[in-house]
Amino acid sequence: MTMQQRRTLLTLYAINFLNAVGMWFFLPLLPIFLGRRGGSAALVGVVFAVGLVANAAIRYPAGWAADRFGTRATLVASMLATAALFLAYLLYGVVRPWLSREWQREIEEEIGEEPPDEAAEQTR
Repeated sequence: MTMQQRRTLLTLYAINFLNAVGMWFFLPLLPIFLGRRGGSAALVGVVFAVGLVANAAIRYPAGWAADRFGTRATLVASMLATAALFLAYLLYGVVRPWLSREWQREIEEEIGEEPPDEAAEQTR
């Protein structure tokens, strides 16, 4: 492995480490967020459990991919997938104006928000 390849790989490792640290900083705030959205303690447990099971389940396929395609390619693909999934969170904000009123009401009820019309009526 040349010095340039080693430097690139170390850069990818550092970025991946920072990504993981950012995710783990978010986890202590998750119960507060879910609680304010009306989630129960059981829901918090389920969300954590699903995250840990998904993390454990991806380890073997990720190891296989690293062996098969190389560490660099696997890290780049996983970081791109993570970025794409995080950008998907923004999709609701972009698509929201084009959703029908019925869909907006259903989504807002599911996430615990009051529709704008009802919120305005309560302040009167």
